[in-house]
Amino acid sequence: KNHVIVSLHWLSFKDRYSAFFPALSRNYKKLQNVTVVQSYDPFAVLNLMKTYSAVDKNIPGYHHLYPFELPLTKAFSVGLMPGNTSTIQQPSYHAFKNSKFFLFYHSRHSDKQPFAFESSKYRDAPFNGTVVGNLPPSSIGHDISPNEWVDHVQSSQFCLVIRGDDPSSHSLANAIRAGCIPVIVSDDYEEYAGPLKSSLSLKDFCIFIKEADFLHDPLTELQKLLAIKKKHIINLLQWLEMAQRIMLPDHLNSLFVPAFLKELQLAQNRTVSQAIFEIKSNSMKIGHLSIPYKYPSRMEQIFANRTDQGPAIITVVMSKFKEIDQRHAIRNSWAHNHEVIFILTDGMWEDVENECIQYGNVVWFDGISKMQEGMLDTLLAFSFVELHIQFYDYVLKMDDKGFVYLDDARSLLSKNSQEYWGICDMLVLANWQKEGVYYEASVSRIRNTFNGDTVFDLIYTEDGSKDTLEVDEIKPHGLGYFISHHFNKCLTSKLSSSKNVSRLISKSVVNGVFYDVLFMKEMAKKCKVQCNSSGWEWYDNAALSKTEFIAADIQGGRNMICKFWDAQKERHVGEWTKDNE
Repeated sequence: KNHVIVSLHWLSFKDRYSAFFPALSRNYKKLQNVTVVQSYDPFAVLNLMKTYSAVDKNIPGYHHLYPFELPLTKAFSVGLMPGNTSTIQQPSYHAFKNSKFFLFYHSRHSDKQPFAFESSKYRDAPFNGTVVGNLPPSSIGHDISPNEWVDHVQSSQFCLVIRGDDPSSHSLANAIRAGCIPVIVSDDYEEYAGPLKSSLSLKDFCIFIKEADFLHDPLTELQKLLAIKKKHIINLLQWLEMAQRIMLPDHLNSLFVPAFLKELQLAQNRTVSQAIFEIKSNSMKIGHLSIPYKYPSRMEQIFANRTDQGPAIITVVMSKFKEIDQRHAIRNSWAHNHEVIFILTDGMWEDVENECIQYGNVVWFDGISKMQEGMLDTLLAFSFVELHIQFYDYVLKMDDKGFVYLDDARSLLSKNSQEYWGICDMLVLANWQKEGVYYEASVSRIRNTFNGDTVFDLIYTEDGSKDTLEVDEIKPHGLGYFISHHFNKCLTSKLSSSKNVSRLISKSVVNGVFYDVLFMKEMAKKCKVQCNSSGWEWYDNAALSKTEFIAADIQGGRNMICKFWDAQKERHVGEWTKDNE
C-alpha cells in the first residue's frame, strides 16, 4: 500500500497483454492498492468508460484503446516526457516576436510507418502544399538532422501537436521544453493524457483545434493563429513558463516533485464511479442442466424507447473470453450502431467483469465444460434474449469471426419479413459415388474434437446410409442466421421437452455445427416455419473484393475485421455523415 510504481510500459497494465507479463498478471489484484504513475491517466479513462457505457453513449475518440483496464484506481499521469534533452528555452514575448519560424511540425513518414487508429490522416494534413505555401515561414517536414530539429523547434512561435498512436504525443513535452506554444489537434488529450492534472491544465498554455475542423481545412485553422491578440499570447507564454517548472524535473526552479507528491496524495483517495446499471445474476435451465449466469441490467431496456419503425435486431455473438480484441473490433466496426450481445461460456467471472461493466453487452454463463459446449451456447443465447429482451423483432446468431452488413440485412428484412433466414441449412447438395452409383447427398462439414486437425465431410445419401469423405472442398453456403421473435419464442418454449437437447449438450466426437443443423431443422419443423437462404451467400476473406454481400466468415482476426469495415466505408463514403466519419 505504500509503494509507487512508475510504469516502464503502459502495456504492462492492460489485461489483454497479461500473457506477456505473467508475474504481473498473477499478482495484479495486489496492485489495486499500489499507486501507478503513467504517461496517461488510467483512473480518468476507467471512470469515463464506466460512465459512458452506463448511459449507453459512445465514448469519444480513443476509447477503443482502453477497453479493458486493470482496476488501477490509484493512478495518475505525468504525461509523455520530452524526446530530447536540449536546453530548456524560457518563454518570453520578446523571443516569440523574434522567432525565425511561425510554425514547427515534423513527423515520421506515415506511408512507411502508419499511425494507429486513423491518426495518419491528421498527421499528414499539414504536408499539403497549399498549407505550407500559404503560411508565414515555417519548419514543416519529415527529415532534418537532430541539431536542426533542436534549432528549429526553439526558434518557432507555435508547435503543432497532433494525436499519434494514442491521444497524446511526445511533441507536447518537446514544445514545452522549447518554450514554443503548443497547438493541439487531439480532442481527448486533456481527459486521457493531461499531465499532473491537479497542478496543470493544458487549456492554460495550449491552443486546441478540433480534429474534424483541422481535417476539413487545416490551412484556415492554422491561419487563425495569426489573429491571436498580444495580450492572449503573453498570458499563454506565462502559463507555459509555469508548465515548464511543473513538468520538467531538470528545471532550475522545478516544481515537479511537489506537484508529483500532490498528485500522489490525491490518488490515494480516488474511487471509480459506479455504473448506473447493475450486474444481475440468475440461472437458466436447458435440458437437465441449470446454468448460472450474470448480465448487465441495461439489457432489459434494449429497444424500450425505440422510435424508428424498422425491424429491431438483436445480434448474439458467440465468443471466448480470451478473444477480447475480436469483440472490440466488432463493437467498433459492423456492430457499432447496433445492439449486440456477446455470449461467453468460458473463463472466470473475474476475467470478464470489467468488460461487462464497461460495455454493458456481455452475458457470462458459468460452469460449462468444453465437452458440453456443442450448440449449448446458442441455446443459451436464444433463451436469454427471449427471457430478458421484450422489444425485438429478430435475433441474429453469429460468432466472433463473422462480419455482417447489418444495415443491408435490416433493409432486406423490412421489405420482406422472414421467420428463419440465412444459413438455416448448413448442408449442401453434392453428387457422391457409392458402390458405382451416384447419389444426391447432403454433405456436412464436421471437425473431430479429439483430433482438431482432421476435417471430414459426413455424407447422408438418399437411401439413408452415410459415409465420410476426407476432403476439404465442399463449403457451406452461409454464415449465421436470423430467426424471428415468433420462431425464437416457439423454439425456447420447447427446450425443456425436446429429445434433442440432451444430445446437444452431451459429450460428442463431432462439433456443434452438425447438431446445430439438425436441431434447428427439427425446431423449424415443430414451429412450422420455413428455412430461407435466398439472398444469403457465404464468403470467406475473398469477400473483401465483393461489392455486395450480407455476411462473411473471416480468418485473420481483428485486423481483417477492420479491413472489411474500411472497405465498407469506402464503398458507402457518400452516405456517411461528418459525425460518422
